[in-house]
Amino acid sequence: MAVTLGYWNIRGLAEQIRLVLEYLEIPYEQKIYTPEGYQEWFAKDKLELGIDFPNLPYLVDGDFKTSQSCAILKYIGRKHGLFGGGSNEEITKQEAMLDTVHDMRNRFSTLCYGDDFEAKTAEYSEYCVKMLKQFEMWFASKKYLLGDKLFVGDFYMYEVLDINEVFDSKVLEPFSNVARFKKDIASLPQIEKYLKSDKFKKFPINGPSAKWGGGKEQ
Repeated sequence: MAVTLGYWNIRGLAEQIRLVLEYLEIPYEQKIYTPEGYQEWFAKDKLELGIDFPNLPYLVDGDFKTSQSCAILKYIGRKHGLFGGGSNEEITKQEAMLDTVHDMRNRFSTLCYGDDFEAKTAEYSEYCVKMLKQFEMWFASKKYLLGDKLFVGDFYMYEVLDINEVFDSKVLEPFSNVARFKKDIASLPQIEKYLKSDKFKKFPINGPSAKWGGGKEQ
């Protein structure tokens, strides 16, 4: 039975979940909400789906329902061998890495949705370069974020890198190890197939209220 992923009609905080579902070849259906039809979520599904703390994105897997992007990633990962396992210390490393990538995504969102977009772009670019420098050294000795084995955070990292590269096409040029990692993820057969399919939507990245990425090609 297919799982259901509910979210707005943007990449937002659901694209990394789509990537994981595609990689694992898990059948899934999408419940897409639009700004024009926002009442379908706020006045109906949010109240009726039976999710404990309803939010978008949400996942319905049989009788199990949950929301929150990282919780969904961890749930899918634990169920299919892409998260958890090993010692408490090893799991904590996975969680810390996932949180680090999530922080990067949040900083990007803060820029795109915040005030003074033009003025704060340079500040964000400095932050982005600082993080990429750290990951450049990190990937010098690692194929993926935690070594030779994929975990859900790798797909989230790919998404963060991709939207930043859409934002600034040259951002990865000084970072060959980071660019190699991104290419490796994109070259996974399941991901390559998805990225070439009609299911993948490059835009919109953000919602319509964003200063950047809320429409079609920028």
